Amino acid sequence: MKSIKLTLAFELQINANIVQGLVTLGYFESSEHLSLALGTEAENVLIVSPFEKENKLTNGVTERKLAVNRKITALETAKFLSLKNKWLKYFKQSRNPQDILLIGTATNLLAYSINENTDIFYKDIPDGVHVIRFSSKSAFENNQGVAVVGGNCSIQAFDEQGEECFWTVTSDNVKSMIIFDVDNDGKNELIIGSEDCHIRVFKQGEMCNEIHVIPFFALKIFKKVKECAFNIVNYIDYIVKGKFAYALDNGTVGVYCGQKKLWKYQSKEKATCLHAVLIESEQVLVVGWSNSAEIQLRSASDGNVLWQTRINNGGNIVGLIIGDLRGHGHDQIIAVTNKGMITGWSTQPSKASVDSISSSISEQKEANDDLTQKDGDLFEKKILFSNFKKKLVTK
Repeated sequence: MKSIKLTLAFELQINANIVQGLVTLGYFESSEHLSLALGTEAENVLIVSPFEKENKLTNGVTERKLAVNRKITALETAKFLSLKNKWLKYFKQSRNPQDILLIGTATNLLAYSINENTDIFYKDIPDGVHVIRFSSKSAFENNQGVAVVGGNCSIQAFDEQGEECFWTVTSDNVKSMIIFDVDNDGKNELIIGSEDCHIRVFKQGEMCNEIHVIPFFALKIFKKVKECAFNIVNYIDYIVKGKFAYALDNGTVGVYCGQKKLWKYQSKEKATCLHAVLIESEQVLVVGWSNSAEIQLRSASDGNVLWQTRINNGGNIVGLIIGDLRGHGHDQIIAVTNKGMITGWSTQPSKASVDSISSSISEQKEANDDLTQKDGDLFEKKILFSNFKKKLVTK
């Protein structure tokens, strides 16, 4: 069975308690270097930037606090390229335009520029904000980029000015959401997971498909005994070519291709994070588990475990994200725990590993050359002995 080798890239400890799911990555303070945005139990957003020079922490990175003073329920990174602000026009010309942080609370949505310390827009959301997703290629008529908000039995979408461009109702509270082309028609669809054990697909604002993540007869039983809450669709993530992964509250992780379930795995623990990524030409799922603080890489094709590790004494994993946070030139898998431990792993071998491999190859080559020389000498001796033996027989 194939395996994947990850190397530890960095470890970082910050003095804050991080809330489940409130982890995102973006170009918040610089158009060249990434920063982490973390929602804390103290109702703050903590910006962690390894490249800033002021307010340095002992571990070599900086932190900046944004006081929200309300319970934060969702964080997301947005890149509104069509904003009219002069400073955004400037960054639009750079390779990585500066990002906007979307902050959701129980009653509001805030789009905020960290670098300029200013609000882009602020909206009242009576149905609450459970999850936010940004898409530059919208699943709606507005193709300039929208922030999609899932709340209590509703979905709303807002453009860069904070104007509502879409609204609809759902049969239950929205818990997870992703935007991608699920039917391979060249247009993005909105896929949501809800508390009633369903995954629903919206095309151009209209629901076009519905998937029962558990058998329909079992769904009726669960509803009767009020146990359906254990099958809440907590996470959805896009893989490739119509495939997407999902995770339920009961510990189930699996993959669908359209409406067809490819595989599923059920654990005694609950998946607290789910992310799909391409590693070594293999589509894999990065899964974080509760209680054990274990992280697994599972094959997206069959669910087999390709790599796993555990964060000791770091608390529970509350966020997983992919990006080059430390500027190493390649992406890292970054895990964040509720106790503020930030750990990154790289699929690229370290310099020491490369030197060790090169040295091993060189030594092996020398050994092979020496063995070849010895084989040649032995062959010559064998020929000489054979000729000498023939002469003795002749005499």
